[in-house]
Amino acid sequence: MPTASFQGVKVQQFPPKLSLEETDLKLGLTFAYKNPYKKSLPIPAHSFSFKLNGKDLPGMPLSQEGFTLPAEDSIHITYVATFDLNPRGKLSRYRVLGKDNRLEFYSSFTVNLVEYAGSLANSFDIPLPEESKGSELAKNYLDKKLGSRTLELSHGMNFRLPTLPQIKPSTNPMKVEFIGQMETINLKLLKDGLSPMVNSLIDVNNSNVLSDPFVSMMKDSIDVFGIGRVNVASYLMTTILTPFFGVEANRKWNDFVNKLEPEEDVPMLNHLVMTYVDPNSPIQDHWEGFVESWGDLDAMPDQIEFPGPRVKGMEVSIPFVFKNTNEFPIEAPLFFADAEFNAFTPISFEMGAQGRDRTIAAGEEKELWVKLRLNWNMNEASDGIFQLLQGDQFTTRLKGETQIDMGYGPMSVKMDLRNMKLQWGN
Repeated sequence: MPTASFQGVKVQQFPPKLSLEETDLKLGLTFAYKNPYKKSLPIPAHSFSFKLNGKDLPGMPLSQEGFTLPAEDSIHITYVATFDLNPRGKLSRYRVLGKDNRLEFYSSFTVNLVEYAGSLANSFDIPLPEESKGSELAKNYLDKKLGSRTLELSHGMNFRLPTLPQIKPSTNPMKVEFIGQMETINLKLLKDGLSPMVNSLIDVNNSNVLSDPFVSMMKDSIDVFGIGRVNVASYLMTTILTPFFGVEANRKWNDFVNKLEPEEDVPMLNHLVMTYVDPNSPIQDHWEGFVESWGDLDAMPDQIEFPGPRVKGMEVSIPFVFKNTNEFPIEAPLFFADAEFNAFTPISFEMGAQGRDRTIAAGEEKELWVKLRLNWNMNEASDGIFQLLQGDQFTTRLKGETQIDMGYGPMSVKMDLRNMKLQWGN
């Protein structure tokens, strides 16, 4: 008897653009048809249908064209169903997106085996009267008993319908890193030489070092006959200067003393600049800028690295957050590609998770990185990127791989384009 056995399931088509407008997933169930007879066997056109969690899918049943099984041979036939992954599409009312579901396939058709009567009799060891073997009576008898047979195909399995992920910016900053050996500036010698003096001039605790001998004497106290111990400046102002110059003399004296020996703690040079420099002069602004710049310099590390001739490239890394919106775990997507010009790789690109664990649990998030690597190394045998500027001819190769998981493990698509010709320049 002819047979049909289930062989496997395979995604026939997945949209290259992950958008709500193009979200059809085509799934194919493959059956192997086997013909045991020494004569080809036609299989008639027939219908088939898919059910999801016990409910018929929209547009069922579907039709399969008739085909012919070669004699004593087998062929594979794939039955395809289309699933709309748009959350507002045809399957939205079934509540099956992003979930584990039960998918059932069923089909049946009838084949006429009259012409295979002899094979059928031998296969089933059916006894026939001697006088009727090979006669019309035998054919009618087999036609009545075994001539028409109904073949039924069915298969059930767990089936996941993925939803599109949610992508949002990461709270972590992007990174720019140079590849190769950086040059170094040592600021320690400069800072060690300048810091003690500059910090003492701008430190608020050093304002008390301002002192004038005459002012110090005037601030002392003396014994006056008939009066007692009095402050020198106050005595002079009261008995001598005020009668001639008025109270204005006492105010000017206090201003003079405060200029030389300020009562409040202020940075030494800040006090001198603000006190003795004309307010309309740009020196005050320049001084404030100097103090701010010195603070920045003093806070810098003792060594600063910068890219020099020994740097051969740079890598730009941009993080983003990838959320699994399904009710089942998936693996984070992965992509990498690079271009080779002879033995030189000027550019490469990759996307994926850091570390070995790429699993994203149901409803969870994972940070992924997009990395762009540029290489202008001029120390390789190929002279690096300078070849692009010399008009040399290249043998170019583009290679890479993309992996995406829809709930059944990563699907991989590899790219390897060789012997591409490229000429840059005149």
